[in-house]
Amino acid sequence: MLETDSTPTPERLTIGVAGIVDPAHAPVPTNDAERFVFRQVFETLVRLDCAGVVRPGLAESWQVDDDGRQWTFTIRSDARFSDGTPATGQGIADSWTRRVGPLPGGTPVFTISGRELTVRLSQPVTARLFAAPGLAVTRPVEGSDWPVGTGAYAADTSGGRVTVAPFGATGRPVLVLRPSGGGDERDLLDAGIDLLVTDDPSALGYARSRPEFTMVALPWERRYVLAVPGGSVSLDSTVLVGLARDALRVEARPSSGIPWWADPGAVACGVAPPPGAPPLGVGTSIVALVYPAEDAVARDLAGRLVALGIGGAPRALGLAAPDFSAALSSGGATGYVLPLPAVTLEACGALRLLIARVPWLADDAARHLTPLVESRRRAIVRRGGAAFTVEWDGTLRVR
Repeated sequence: MLETDSTPTPERLTIGVAGIVDPAHAPVPTNDAERFVFRQVFETLVRLDCAGVVRPGLAESWQVDDDGRQWTFTIRSDARFSDGTPATGQGIADSWTRRVGPLPGGTPVFTISGRELTVRLSQPVTARLFAAPGLAVTRPVEGSDWPVGTGAYAADTSGGRVTVAPFGATGRPVLVLRPSGGGDERDLLDAGIDLLVTDDPSALGYARSRPEFTMVALPWERRYVLAVPGGSVSLDSTVLVGLARDALRVEARPSSGIPWWADPGAVACGVAPPPGAPPLGVGTSIVALVYPAEDAVARDLAGRLVALGIGGAPRALGLAAPDFSAALSSGGATGYVLPLPAVTLEACGALRLLIARVPWLADDAARHLTPLVESRRRAIVRRGGAAFTVEWDGTLRVR
């Protein structure tokens, strides 16, 4: 939990965000702006804090059978959608049936009794799964772009910009979004921003010199890997330390521990390439170490790897998002510097999604993916603002 001081909460907070908020994506975010807004508006049955501990969410308590296949959740008695409609077990089941396909544990079968919702799956899962953003509870509203949620806030875009306002007597501030626009983030701090999540060294250094701001380190959220279609690369720990220390301007550390795609539970999934995927081993057509052009960390890593002669490519090549995705799916480059989440809620499901995106990883993802470094951002918060809870993926929720 992040708190600033004992000053009463202001009526409005200005939040610096990257990206445009599109209600059509709710509740699954596609960028940082949507991640922040959707986390205020929509709730999952449980949530996961920054230490990986499962906490109550829309459900106040839960029980699981010994085999991990049947979960019974007791919904909070005060749970309501932002239009005042009570949130019931039936409403949650309807929400999932309407827009969620099979879960990693199989297609859910629901049993509903009052405030209790029982979810039966064909395969065992952990409680972490139910904190996935895709399982947030929503209900469509006729005539509105936004579905309603059960969080402390409601969002609206009818006025041409996103308004995120609390509903009920919560004592929380109205949230005003200010797009960062890719400019100098120090200008945002001078312009009266109350919260900014960033890894920009200039903005962080500037905030340290300003007594009105405090900072908190967020979880290690992104893991960069070297992906090689033709095989594997083994890197000495001293190389990884050098990459984290010398190649990057952001806060980074050498990747450590067993990555989620090598987790025994994920490997046991036996994930196959999706139907219609390009054939494996199509041959190299891009003789380069390819990276997403908009990702500065990937760019710096790719340049340093080429300079060190790692990865077998004579040059680094940045590609725009659609071109990078196509090249990655085909496996037609010498290698790739690829950003992946450092933490996942359910390793098997995450591996399925990764292989749907990169079919040539299906034979042995751990062999093709060499972890490089992990990075994280920091939250710059104006003193005297609201308190925030930091969640598992570094997203802040207003308390």
